[in-house]
Amino acid sequence: MPESHVPTIAIITPTLGRPTLQGAIDSGLSQLGPGDEWLIVGDGSQPGARETVCSTGDDRLTFLEHHDPHSTYGNAQRNYAMRQARADFFLFLDDDDQLLPGALDAIRREGVDRTPLMFKMDYRPRGCTLWKEPVIREGNVGGSMFVVPNVADRRCDWPETERPFVGDFAFISQTLSRWPAGALRWCEDVICRCEWHGHGQKSTVQQGERVTIHPTANIYGSRIGDDTQVAAFVEIGGSILGARCKVQAFAFILPGVTIGDEVFIGPHVCFTNDRHPRAVGEWTLEATRVERGANIGANATILPGLTIGAGATIGAGVTVTRSIPPGTVFKGETC
Repeated sequence: MPESHVPTIAIITPTLGRPTLQGAIDSGLSQLGPGDEWLIVGDGSQPGARETVCSTGDDRLTFLEHHDPHSTYGNAQRNYAMRQARADFFLFLDDDDQLLPGALDAIRREGVDRTPLMFKMDYRPRGCTLWKEPVIREGNVGGSMFVVPNVADRRCDWPETERPFVGDFAFISQTLSRWPAGALRWCEDVICRCEWHGHGQKSTVQQGERVTIHPTANIYGSRIGDDTQVAAFVEIGGSILGARCKVQAFAFILPGVTIGDEVFIGPHVCFTNDRHPRAVGEWTLEATRVERGANIGANATILPGLTIGAGATIGAGVTVTRSIPPGTVFKGETC
């Protein structure tokens, strides 16, 4: 690309026709340059989204229709748009996100060498950015915007996956594997605002000071103590977490669970609260308590109505069927 060439940008937006699409378009329409394009791809016909795009009267916006019954999280629509776009860079913007002023100018400024770019994203309502270090790992890149050069032999498709929010990590890491090491440029500009991405209703969450919650965590009807850390894709509903706890990715903490201070909850730990679960009919909540300083290893399952004593340790993969005395260590498949 000649030095005098101003990089052009293709914004790619998969949509289900949500009303937030209008706000996304409004945030970026005035920033488009002469060679830019915006491809908005409906999962199926999505007549409301088509009408929203047509109402702009701007020929740089194009509505495409792509239906894939096996698509997950708009990835098939993103792939379809990448094959249609002609601009120098791809920017992936969801239909419930908004570009901040100067976003496209920042991409043009940083994209002069036509390498992959990573920009920060502003998560609301907490008003924070997720990543504070230039590291690509699962759960870390969800708080940033990956801007991809349109270079055919270095471009990957978005992978189909049954795990939400994992497709972006796989897409970014697989794309970067086709570039020389160190090609990714981490940029300080915050170019996008994400209002909500499954992290619960703030009005139903009471949190203490210096609490760190990953934006992909879904938390509602709960109380969280000071200095507690909650990692990616955690679900916490109707529960109490004490201070200085650490909850690792994909943990599942149900209503009726009370967790004391300084407790470690490993990845994929699952609490249950009903001994006879069913899709239809009455059920009985049984409360579970984890006392101060306990540690629960990865993939452990905790049956309802139990107490895990202070300082106890549950090994990885254990199914806990009875209360655990304080200070004891349990390993194996069941205890």
